[in-house]
Amino acid sequence: MCGIFFSLSCGSPSNLDERTSDLLRRRGPDSYKEHRTEVKRKYTSGQNPALVDERQLHLSFTSTVLALRGESVTSQPLIDGATGSVLCWNGEAWKFGTVTVAGNDSDFVFGSLLQAASSRWKDLTVANGTGLTYHNEAVRVGVAAVMSKISGPFAFLFYDGNTQQLFFGRDHLGRRSLLQRDNGPGGLMIASVCGGCRENEWKEVEADGIYVVSLDEKTAFDSHAGSGCAENELAGPLFPTRNKIPWRAENIDPLSATGMEPSIPALNRTLPSTDIPSLSVNHPSLRLLQRHLSESLTLRVAGLPSPPDPVTLTTTDKRTKLAILFSGGLDCTVLARLVHDVLPASEDIDLLNVAFENPRVVSAFRNKGESSAASGAASASTLEAQAGSSSGVINTVIPYDMCPDRITGRASFGELAQVCPGRIWRFVEVNVPYWETQQHRSSVISLIHPHSTEMDLSIAFAFYFAARGSGVVYDPTASIYSIYKSPARVLLSGLGADELFAGYNRHATAYSRRGFPGLLDELELDITRLGKRNLGRDDRVMSNWGKEVRFPYLDEDLLGWTLRCPVWEKCGFGQEEGIIADEDEPRLEPGKKLLRLEPGKKLLRLLAYKLGMKAVAREKKRAIQFGARTAKMESGKSKGTHLISHDRVRTSS
Repeated sequence: MCGIFFSLSCGSPSNLDERTSDLLRRRGPDSYKEHRTEVKRKYTSGQNPALVDERQLHLSFTSTVLALRGESVTSQPLIDGATGSVLCWNGEAWKFGTVTVAGNDSDFVFGSLLQAASSRWKDLTVANGTGLTYHNEAVRVGVAAVMSKISGPFAFLFYDGNTQQLFFGRDHLGRRSLLQRDNGPGGLMIASVCGGCRENEWKEVEADGIYVVSLDEKTAFDSHAGSGCAENELAGPLFPTRNKIPWRAENIDPLSATGMEPSIPALNRTLPSTDIPSLSVNHPSLRLLQRHLSESLTLRVAGLPSPPDPVTLTTTDKRTKLAILFSGGLDCTVLARLVHDVLPASEDIDLLNVAFENPRVVSAFRNKGESSAASGAASASTLEAQAGSSSGVINTVIPYDMCPDRITGRASFGELAQVCPGRIWRFVEVNVPYWETQQHRSSVISLIHPHSTEMDLSIAFAFYFAARGSGVVYDPTASIYSIYKSPARVLLSGLGADELFAGYNRHATAYSRRGFPGLLDELELDITRLGKRNLGRDDRVMSNWGKEVRFPYLDEDLLGWTLRCPVWEKCGFGQEEGIIADEDEPRLEPGKKLLRLEPGKKLLRLLAYKLGMKAVAREKKRAIQFGARTAKMESGKSKGTHLISHDRVRTSS
């Protein structure tokens, strides 16, 4: 993973401001590098074509690196001395086509782009001699072909020195952050994260294709609309035209039969024709789900490097390499259970469970006179005043023990430890007092920009503090809590499971109102807007701690299989109350009632049950802002769609 900053300016170079530089270094603590180059461009006046103005364009590239692949740190930007081409890469290329990418993927991607761009340019120079414009289009075809073969999250910026073209964009699901803004007349800025301006100057780069800017003296793409590039409305005055190669274009040029192929298939909208048999632990789809999810996890967790010691900067195999964002819900616990089968038992795994002190909830609880209900729960009471609530333990109420995700997390942790013995599972209680939430408020608002609603902020708080990994760990042998900070640099998230397996309440509502057609419409809407959701926001928030979050459920192969699978093989709507198996299923004890599961995400629930996580299989869906208690901290009247109130912003430390 890395942080990217690029500026294109006329007249004089744009300097990177100190705040953005600091944010980039936090994302990539292992390397910081800058590169500058210049391009001369001629402009002609539309009113007087004879009037030619020559301008010096200044290109500045900055990259920081969090090294997670390869034998050593590969500094960026990557620069090709022969052509002057430059790559800033923030991503993980797990596969290229069907081939797994081993080692450092940034080197692999840069080499593939250079080869595609140079071969296209040279071949057409010899064969056609039709001028620079044609070469530009050919290079676009080559770059698009490379990027469409990459499986994995990415945001990138590639400058082709031969044709003086700038390419930038995000993967089709938008799993990495990339922002853009104009930089004066004829200028442009692109960054992974901004310094926090609130004037709507920065916008998310849409995850709908690759954007192209031509900097050569003769050509702008607006005169070649037939090339398959779509116009982008973001082009400003005197700005070199920004054009888009859409992800879903079938063919962008006669020279290529593939172009930007759809990276995931369309949703299978087949309707059941007869009575639907209930899903069971013997269903073939369950075996396929387990295989695809295990393969996705193997790509993302095998061979992780040991994190460096923060003081000595040396590495040791004894430091925990992996952590899971762990609410105790179905999605994340299934990941934890399958990771146990992938990683050696000698590797510890941290389970990061975040809970917040919510004054509104605590006050309501205390006013009801129920404070004694929480006092018997196991809690870090001796450390609470030291690292916890604004007033210590509030009348014996431990605010974190009241959070639904803390209760669920402890229960799922206990079941996981029982089913998977022989490994150190470290349940990290990330307790966030109200005063600390307010102390970091302005920093989180800055990171989520340009997102600006109360829901954005409440969700971001949970990810921000969970990714930091600072909390307490309970030692049952000594009956004490110890302060702990997870050193893991790679985090796993269960995001995506609800969209794929119909886990949201709105899916049940859609089915109850319109049957399978309504459910399929809702699922299709979720899939098509995955790239427009908030993964860029979440990436900025969690990467601020020098951590990289990975999404196993959003693996391209798993996505493809799930979308091709008929809807009744993924969820239990229209089936018998979610009966888990036939009466002769050997896993069910004789004389016991058959276990019933919710229809939402039934296939995933069956997988949890098959893997021994029987209580987890019955867990209900809960949004993170409610499970961790970050929603409506001050007033129950605020709505998630309300814009953030800046009058309560405090200085962060």
